[in-house]
Amino acid sequence: MRWGDFWQSWFKWLAYSPEEMLYHAPKITLIGGGSGLARLLQGLKQYTYNLSAIVTVFDSGGHTGKLRKDLKVPAVGDLRNCLVALSEEEDLMREFFDFRFQRGRYLNGYSFGNLFLAMLLEMARDLDQATQIASALLKVKGKVIPSSLGNAHLWA
Repeated sequence: MRWGDFWQSWFKWLAYSPEEMLYHAPKITLIGGGSGLARLLQGLKQYTYNLSAIVTVFDSGGHTGKLRKDLKVPAVGDLRNCLVALSEEEDLMREFFDFRFQRGRYLNGYSFGNLFLAMLLEMARDLDQATQIASALLKVKGKVIPSSLGNAHLWA
């Protein structure tokens, strides 16, 4: 790209209203997982809605590992965090999706968000479609993409 083209597109971007700027701002794609990716998305969505996150689904620890083993599904915990971070009502959705059941023989320790995504996965064709449905329900600003559609495991 030539410098002239760069400056022309940058000044064009500045001409948008503040609401329009979020939709016409630079396109950013992030790859990763864990809480760091969700935090980064949370901060970046203030500047652009043109965000794509390719999120790892290989976690095998804690209740995510138990859910994977029991239901034979990919790890949805990092997907949950990224969907919530990009949701329109982030604070409210975080309260719901991070809620962990504190009692009961079978649900104790499980997060509502992980169970919700596992339920969508049962209803949908695959993890991509389940993520798209969750994105629509949460009014996600950007795109969350699972790094794998299968129940893959990493080995070292």
